Amino acid sequence: MNDMNQVMLMGRLGADPILRSTKAGLPVTHFNLATSNTASEPDKKQTTWHRIVVWGKQAQSCERFLKKGSTVLIRGRIHNSTYETSDGQTRHSSEINASYVNFIKPVWAAKSEDLETTSESSDESESVIEDIAS
Repeated sequence: MNDMNQVMLMGRLGADPILRSTKAGLPVTHFNLATSNTASEPDKKQTTWHRIVVWGKQAQSCERFLKKGSTVLIRGRIHNSTYETSDGQTRHSSEINASYVNFIKPVWAAKSEDLETTSESSDESESVIEDIAS
């Protein structure tokens, strides 16, 4: 049996992504993703925060097009690490190294002027459909 380390998450960004570069010049973007599930009681949502890391050109696209509140679908692998703090304490960290990021709905698409434009366009479409049907 082969081992597998793969995860898929869909959620919203808690803050704007942060783009940096490695010493070798490779772009890397970090952001936090919130996923929620409903507990046994519908009024009580449980939110889990995930640290997401994206590399290369996809990292640049994330920084350019994603903002706080954007909804994304992430596919990647879990990476666990251990490090020591300056005061000698051992800490553990988990993050998702994303190999695939799908931008579900950009924040800018929900602006009120965009919604007005969309409704005007759909009204025009309905009148064209009525003209064709008659």
